[in-house]
Amino acid sequence: SRRRHTRLQGDWSSDVCSSDLISQALEFLSIALPAQWMVLLKVLWLLMLPLTVAFFLLAGVLVSMLGVVLRYYGLKVRLSAKDIEMTGGLLRRFTYKIPLHKVQMLETRSNLLQRLVGFETHKVYQAQSHAAEVGEGSVQLSIPGLESEQSKALDRMLFDKDRSPNYAFRPHVVWMLRTGFFRLLFAIPLIFWGHGFGWFLAVAWMIWIGVSVRKMHEQFHLFVSSHQLVLGKGWIGQRKIGRAHV
Repeated sequence: SRRRHTRLQGDWSSDVCSSDLISQALEFLSIALPAQWMVLLKVLWLLMLPLTVAFFLLAGVLVSMLGVVLRYYGLKVRLSAKDIEMTGGLLRRFTYKIPLHKVQMLETRSNLLQRLVGFETHKVYQAQSHAAEVGEGSVQLSIPGLESEQSKALDRMLFDKDRSPNYAFRPHVVWMLRTGFFRLLFAIPLIFWGHGFGWFLAVAWMIWIGVSVRKMHEQFHLFVSSHQLVLGKGWIGQRKIGRAHV
């Protein structure tokens, strides 16, 4: 009957799996297309995943760069005897102003690439009490890409007193040895159970830990004067925090 014939067709289609269909499609393409085209299709199929990942990574970078351009287009920072003001933006203009006597902390960040180019990123923190008085939700002002001379000028404007520290503190050598010891523990499995390339990785890891811990110890310092505290730390990604000391 017609109903039974339909059931048989449904049973036949359910027995055919997707791998069979793909193999049949490839066989058809191998017959219809020349051998050179088949090799090209196989290469493109293998490259599809890395090309897709690279496309999305590139798209993310472009979107991030576009956002930075739109936000910081025409960026201007003005320092006066009373306040610090920053204006910028392309589609949406913004203006931030903080009185100098309300500045509580200045934070400086820079990675290895930024130091090679010659600029730093600064964050000016406003006192919490002042933000509560004027009803502002944010208490910090981020200034990207300041050159060395501009950074020094900003520091002088915010902390215009004598900058020579009364006390300078550094961590004890035991801190450096303890930090290096715990990080070297990760190389023990490679030393005892590894061979060849594993030993090479263990030696490279120990050299890296020794150099990095030494540099971190050299960069970590705390300067205390009568008007401010300055904390510096980090090696590849350096960070310096200056806070008004009352």
